[in-house]
Amino acid sequence: GNHDYAAIGLANIEYFNEYAKMSTYWTIENLSEDNLKYLRGLPFSHQTDKLVFVHSSPSKPSSWYYVLSVQDARIEMQSFEEHICFIGHSHVPVVFTGQNFNRETTQKLQSNRKYIINVGSVGQPRDGNPNTCFTVFDEEKSTVQFVRLEYDIDATYEKIVKAGLPLFLAERLLKGY
Repeated sequence: GNHDYAAIGLANIEYFNEYAKMSTYWTIENLSEDNLKYLRGLPFSHQTDKLVFVHSSPSKPSSWYYVLSVQDARIEMQSFEEHICFIGHSHVPVVFTGQNFNRETTQKLQSNRKYIINVGSVGQPRDGNPNTCFTVFDEEKSTVQFVRLEYDIDATYEKIVKAGLPLFLAERLLKGY
């Protein structure tokens, strides 16, 4: 994603907010050369016959554009031919069609529609739920499920504080935003 890209020196962090800048500097200082090499080798997108995977948007994966609304999704759907595009940039789990959006935990997908599915966030949720969120896609059943798991938020909070990162980054975990 954009923070990984910044950590390997390929994104201008001057556009990041102060908290993101500080965490990026910390990340740069704490990644090993093997970590950096791995990140440098990652593509902006991955496609299969029916699926597309990007961090931000399918039309311009390196632009860090947010897909936040049905209108955004409708525009972005014009840029891919596959059935489903998985994204994650906004950290908010949601399924977009060209007509609506849905945040239900489990959803049945129709084969004749296109979807943009934001998979949520394991470590920095932004939807008001502090639990981790990841997505399970069952291609055979044509379902998508947002899975929420509790984790030791207090321990993670303490690690962020001990690392000298901004308190805001720890506090937001408690709220999920």
